[in-house]
Amino acid sequence: MKSIKLITCALFILFLQFVFVFEAHSQTSKTSNVVDYCDLFKSAAYSGKLIEISAVLYIAPKNAETWYFYSTKCNNGDFFAMTNFSEAKNSAQIKTIQKKTESKNLPTLYLVVAIGKFTDFLIPSGPYGLFSAEFIVNEIKSIKPIKSQYDLPDTKSPSPLSETGNALMTFNSEFMASFLGRGFVNYELESIITDNSKISINNKIVVKEDFIKLALDRKDGAFEVKIEKVTKNNDEWGVQGIVTYIGNMTEKITFDNTYLRQDNNSWKSWKLISAKINNEMVK
Repeated sequence: MKSIKLITCALFILFLQFVFVFEAHSQTSKTSNVVDYCDLFKSAAYSGKLIEISAVLYIAPKNAETWYFYSTKCNNGDFFAMTNFSEAKNSAQIKTIQKKTESKNLPTLYLVVAIGKFTDFLIPSGPYGLFSAEFIVNEIKSIKPIKSQYDLPDTKSPSPLSETGNALMTFNSEFMASFLGRGFVNYELESIITDNSKISINNKIVVKEDFIKLALDRKDGAFEVKIEKVTKNNDEWGVQGIVTYIGNMTEKITFDNTYLRQDNNSWKSWKLISAKINNEMVK
């Protein structure tokens, strides 16, 4: 009789474990939407949300660190996403694959169905500056090796969004440099700052002429521009970040700038919509 009770108790515990695992899996499935991989890059609506995708995982030859998702339906650098499996529930498969591929002379491809969170940086980052997005995998639903001939990532075709992102970083750095030191003043400032540009320094409105005078009056010094966030709304691009300026004193300058991109990626194609610059002394 006692043994029957023990068996019944064990079966009940197993049942509860099954229900818990089933409910946890169902909860993940219910809270994630199935999204076409290429569509992720076309709208900010998916950024930071739990979604399910199907994509090809590319593993570079002899380089276990260069892993990224791509699709043959949108095959250029604008649609490559760095993969991050550190939070995946079933990451044992990934560790096994990593060991298998770290010494291979040819790239390895896997067809993956995964649930996770997508972040679009809008500017190239990551290893070799190849990626403008990242996909953090929470769960691997399936992963199968592609053994037949398959189109590899197209790294040679034009990537308009990445090219614009690169141009934006350069343009914003030059614009901030114009404020930081007279040795870096770009004398086309007058063409990119319009009469409608809204500029504030330390929360005080500054007109175009006064901003240019301030730029000319700055002291020379070393500086570093760090971009923390980029946003895009049609042809309007927003850039937020920090500049560390080191001259006779140390300053930390935060900026929140918005630009209008017109026809191409040259300096004159950008116009300043607004700039919020705050100067903080660092002791």
